[in-house]
Amino acid sequence: MASQNNDNSALMGLAFVGAALGIMALFLFAVLAFIAFVLTIMALLAWNAPLKMGNVIVEPHEARAFVARGLVGAAVLPVFVIFCAILFGIPINDDYWGYIVLGGYVGGSIGLEMLMADENPQPIGPVVMPAPEPQLPPQEPTAQKPPFQYATWDDEEENRS
Repeated sequence: MASQNNDNSALMGLAFVGAALGIMALFLFAVLAFIAFVLTIMALLAWNAPLKMGNVIVEPHEARAFVARGLVGAAVLPVFVIFCAILFGIPINDDYWGYIVLGGYVGGSIGLEMLMADENPQPIGPVVMPAPEPQLPPQEPTAQKPPFQYATWDDEEENRS
């Protein structure tokens, strides 16, 4: 009787986990690309005048910075990929360049926006400044208390007399 002991269940489990992580990464990329698309349209609408949507106000300088960071990311990531391809000798399929540029735009616009939001948390809604404290007129100096003195061991004798 021939007995084969090729137990590849751990390798199959690892392959399923890897495939699940890859699918989740593709889904996350698609969601972030869609969010970047929507935010880019909002930024273009707020390019010259502030755009107000509910409690959110997008200022023109914020809109221009969002699009500029995306364009810088769209230019830097392909250059980095070319550098890595030359350095490690890895061929890049021509069909992937659109995804690389899109990934650079998403990373440059949304990624940097998220990093900057962590550095400077800003309140949502109007900023309420505290009311100034009323200034009281200067008061007359009160009678000064005698300086502190430690008790002596014979306090009881002093209190009896």
